[in-house]
Amino acid sequence: MFPVAKRDFAGPQGCRPADIQLLFKYVQRDLRFNSSFSRVTIKLMENFRQFDAGPDPFGHAWKVKFKWLQTAISLRHSDTIDVKFVILDDSTRAEKTIALPHADLLALCQQTGRPMTDAWCSRLAALHVKHLVETGEDMEKDLVTVSPEELAAYDAQLATLTKNAA
Repeated sequence: MFPVAKRDFAGPQGCRPADIQLLFKYVQRDLRFNSSFSRVTIKLMENFRQFDAGPDPFGHAWKVKFKWLQTAISLRHSDTIDVKFVILDDSTRAEKTIALPHADLLALCQQTGRPMTDAWCSRLAALHVKHLVETGEDMEKDLVTVSPEELAAYDAQLATLTKNAA
């Protein structure tokens, strides 16, 4: 139905035909953000997709950007949920993959009664990235696995901050 390659576009210099351009403009115009589904929990976690972390032990502030969340069984045959972040300094770019062990997450969910969601896992991983940057711990590693004790501490921190924000 839609062109799949640049050669399929009709028009000058590979541009889309006017009817397809209008369709995309119409769709973009009619998409609106529904704020009734959004909920602010804490300032750091308002947007776990992009936040500032630091200063690190050397005094640098880092920008952290969420890249993706996937089950690692499909990536590296591991029973974890991997959350990847890109961290940026003035002159440095690094990627950190935070591995959250699935069994530990399930145990924590049973213990706390909290449902396991992508947003919750992403927030736990974001807190761990923030911890890594601020302490300098495991900064040389690209793949960092979170211990069950750290997961419980991050969950307690999220629960406390969520209660305070409500």
